[in-house]
Amino acid sequence: LDGSMGPGMAVSWDVVNDPANPSITFRLRKGVKFHDGTEMNAQAIKWNMDMFANPGKLVPGSAPMFTSTTGYWKSYDVLDDYTIRVNYTEWRNTFLRSWENYFMVSPGAFTQNGIAWSRDHMVGTGPFKQTNYQRDVSVSAIKFDGYYEAGKPYLDGLKINYISDEL
Repeated sequence: LDGSMGPGMAVSWDVVNDPANPSITFRLRKGVKFHDGTEMNAQAIKWNMDMFANPGKLVPGSAPMFTSTTGYWKSYDVLDDYTIRVNYTEWRNTFLRSWENYFMVSPGAFTQNGIAWSRDHMVGTGPFKQTNYQRDVSVSAIKFDGYYEAGKPYLDGLKINYISDEL
């Protein structure tokens, strides 16, 4: 409520805003699972970062995503199973907040099923697990029993109806 950032997938982070070598080191929460049961760890985050910065490696012809921030990534390093460091070309005070906007998907689900399947099947780490999706109609999800925050979500499920026509 006060605008401060708190832990989520990362339980803590260290910011180096030195113009000569800016970086953010994230220490990831242990025990977080993707909806397919695979572990969310530094290698999974690196895989997602590879997809954001250079998706053409897995999906030929795909353009980089989130270029207003990924364009400043010099490199990123997995330091251990639950620590990853992002090295930047220059420092901007918006970099830390930008991590709230990235979405992480299960590398295993993507690799096993491919891009076409992944476009319609969300396999993340959030509180709800997708059960149905109909383009321009609706998406349905149920409570993800493996969600890392005990007691959440409060709802058993949800359905979002899309209105594709202007009124």
